[in-house]
Amino acid sequence: MRKTRTRASSTGFFTMTKRKTTNASAAALTYAEALAIPSASRIPRFQLEASTGQRAFSAMAKLFRVIEKSLPSGETIFPLLMRAGIKKGTVSNASIAASVFDLVEAGTMSEAEFDALSFNDCWQTKRVLSSKSRKQLTPGEAVAMIRKNPDFAEEFATLFEHGLTAKEFMAKETKTSTAASKPPQQKAGPATNKPDHPTSGQLIQMLEQIELAMASLPADDQGVVGAKLVEMASAFVDSGKSVASERRKMAA
Repeated sequence: MRKTRTRASSTGFFTMTKRKTTNASAAALTYAEALAIPSASRIPRFQLEASTGQRAFSAMAKLFRVIEKSLPSGETIFPLLMRAGIKKGTVSNASIAASVFDLVEAGTMSEAEFDALSFNDCWQTKRVLSSKSRKQLTPGEAVAMIRKNPDFAEEFATLFEHGLTAKEFMAKETKTSTAASKPPQQKAGPATNKPDHPTSGQLIQMLEQIELAMASLPADDQGVVGAKLVEMASAFVDSGKSVASERRKMAA
């Protein structure tokens, strides 16, 4: 038996029934019962449960507005419903749906169209109508898209988050991904007229010419130049370089 209590308001008294959460769980389909349903009947049962839940969702949105309008001045609906044992999340969801039902009361949408909306449909519609949307739609624009596009909830989501339709957003993402996959192009530097790297044979010829030139120098000068050549050769070897490695470096 449900417990009731009388609550005073500024306009008189009304009776509030405390909802027992155990009633809902007792009526819910158990897993064992679901297993017992014949295979051919499981999808029709799923459809039945979905339509039942959809009707309840739609009904709560309408009741939310009716109850809210009947409250005395200074009374708010959220604490009232929560004191009745209704979960905060359920009240919040009904509030979101009620804000979309306002389109019905404004004559922008039919009640039958509203009854066909899911919670996600209502949530995305509420968001795209808000000033927080990157691309805010008017009620007329939102309803027109609902009627035209079966995937309107996805459109509303991308409009809210990115200010683009789903098609425009996908095109932008594809373009960005393609650009990121390409290797960066190196800027061409100014053209230079560098001489070809000498071959080993050319280097030998150069050394022979140096040797002949040194022969014409005085003995003291030959020692100085020879010492310098030895120093340069030692530094070249110590750095790990060779004619072959230098050629590979220049060819790269």
